[in-house]
Amino acid sequence: MFEGTLGIDISKKELAVALIIGNKISKNKFANNQQGFAKLNQWLSIKAIKDLKVCM
Repeated sequence: MFEGTLGIDISKKELAVALIIGNKISKNKFANNQQGFAKLNQWLSIKAIKDLKVCM
């Protein structure tokens, strides 16, 4: 398990996210709706993160 930092840029239509784990950055975009939230949750789940700090 890893520790990470998640930055989220929220707009009316989408969530642009950047996940930092160690020195690696992963970026992705999700719709700003229930389906997008579920996909974001699924994306984070496969990253095996133990502790996550989030900033918006």
